[in-house]
Amino acid sequence: MATWPTPKVELALGSDPYDTTPTWVDVTAYVRDDPGVMSSRGNVGQLGAPVTTGTCSFLLDNRTRRFDPSYAAGPYFGQLKARCQVRVTATWSAVDYVIFRGFITGPQVVGTDGGKDSVVQIVAYDALSILARTLLSTGADGPTGVYITALTPTLWLRSLTASSWTDVGSGARTCTPAYLQSFIVGDTLAVGLTNSQSWVSSYGNTVGTLSSTLTATGNWSVQFWMTSTMDSAVTRHISSTTSTANMLGITAAGVLSWVTSTTDANRTSVVGSLVVNDGNVHHVVITCSGGTSFAMYVDGVADPSLTITTAGTGNDDFAVLSVGAGVTSTTIQDYAVFPSALTAVNALAMYGRGLGQIVQSSADRVTFLLDEAGFPSAWRDITTEAVAEVAELVYTGQSVLAALQQVERSEQGRMFVSADGLLTFLYRWAAYVAAVSITVSDDGAGEHYGGTLAISQTDDDMINDLTVTSRAGAIRYTDSASVTADGSYADSVDTILSDQAQLSSMAFGLVNERSTQTTRIDPMDLRYPNSWPTVLALELHQKMIVEHTPLGVGAQSSYETAITQLTYRMSTGLGWQITVAGAPLPAVDYWVLDVSTLGTDTTPGY
Repeated sequence: MATWPTPKVELALGSDPYDTTPTWVDVTAYVRDDPGVMSSRGNVGQLGAPVTTGTCSFLLDNRTRRFDPSYAAGPYFGQLKARCQVRVTATWSAVDYVIFRGFITGPQVVGTDGGKDSVVQIVAYDALSILARTLLSTGADGPTGVYITALTPTLWLRSLTASSWTDVGSGARTCTPAYLQSFIVGDTLAVGLTNSQSWVSSYGNTVGTLSSTLTATGNWSVQFWMTSTMDSAVTRHISSTTSTANMLGITAAGVLSWVTSTTDANRTSVVGSLVVNDGNVHHVVITCSGGTSFAMYVDGVADPSLTITTAGTGNDDFAVLSVGAGVTSTTIQDYAVFPSALTAVNALAMYGRGLGQIVQSSADRVTFLLDEAGFPSAWRDITTEAVAEVAELVYTGQSVLAALQQVERSEQGRMFVSADGLLTFLYRWAAYVAAVSITVSDDGAGEHYGGTLAISQTDDDMINDLTVTSRAGAIRYTDSASVTADGSYADSVDTILSDQAQLSSMAFGLVNERSTQTTRIDPMDLRYPNSWPTVLALELHQKMIVEHTPLGVGAQSSYETAITQLTYRMSTGLGWQITVAGAPLPAVDYWVLDVSTLGTDTTPGY
């Protein structure tokens, strides 16, 4: 009689969904052995298709209404609910192997046999299911608005009508001009400035006191977007406290100028060196630390040559009275004041979000998105060897999962939730450089398969005409020899790659990989494993070798694949059943650092 691993099913009853150290309750004794515990992770689909959400299901004995969510006298009343965490492990030789970790969708009470039996059906999904239902921005302000809100501005002029601003920083306070000129509402200056309007300034657009007073010896910052073609013989101010104090303006040389006072002995002036009246859109941040240390950032870069002149021993208190009152031929948007000295990191982050792009590695982008979503860092396994550099970042209303899959396409790596619940992001060459995790053979070596072995030669994954796109452009590459020999297999890949060089490299690389037919291993049964530790430790995208000699005729065929799907049926009475499927690793010998040998017939990786 076969000996099987010992399964264990636990529920984190009463714990929050994102509790990384929940209190687990062992409910194995109540799991019906027929049908047992079913688990499936990964999918059998086209190369490059996103990994689908992992699933797990089982039945709980409910004859005492122990798990009935409507039974107030039950021990778990109010605790067994949607997104309750679940963990399934298998124990072999005193070692625990996690098979699945995820979140239930909610219990379903099922009565059978005319009311003589009752079970609670549990269906669970891995963390991809939560990321698919989590939006990166829950409001209309987009990534820029979310970021600025977290910095707690005391003044933030966003929404605009023909006669007033809405100051978001002061609880949607309406700011009306002291004079009667109407505002000229302009187009937004940057794609990431959602739920915000610009205004075209003209002399006299002055309002009552806008911001609360910030002390001269404290910290403060100002940020805004602008475009200007103003040509003036004198400095014209963008904002000021009065007509003579705390003036922010554009000089005759077209650079920014900050003057704390124009009359008294405490005057300090800070003059930048970067031209801003060139008609281009610019993002500006000016900071003051301790009343004495100043910095200016234009388009996320610190002005390298500030001219600071101090006439006295201190600076005036700072409170904005007017915005757009002195400059002409200038458009302003998202003017905000902060009671803190923002950093270079803040300036670059606001600039990137406003443009709708942040240039970073694919791994850093995954970390960024998960941070934005509040996904626990303890549940992440992110590569440190990312290849792709990404840029585009516009995600108002987009799910976390959709944004992560954009990054996955750009890296051409793999993203999935591991058996132990970690959001895993692998880089492009992970499967190529990995050691072989399992060999399945019909000659007695390694593990053996039972039942049917289907090895498919297919053109499902073929591409010989590929267009790769991003905001940086579109690059098309065609393998004309393959098109002539096999006909056209055209496709496109939408990415967020930062430049055309990467687009070109990916187009060539993917066509080079996939311009010929591939070999796919359909799900096969690993019956009665020789090594349970080997089989129980298998993970998606690990390397698998399948060896096959049909009826012993000819030489043995060997196929190198990446594991794309793992399914389990765990039952003491019915027995265990484990199936594994593999997708082809392209028959291209890539040159890999620390692995390949110089002078061999290898292809540079894309």
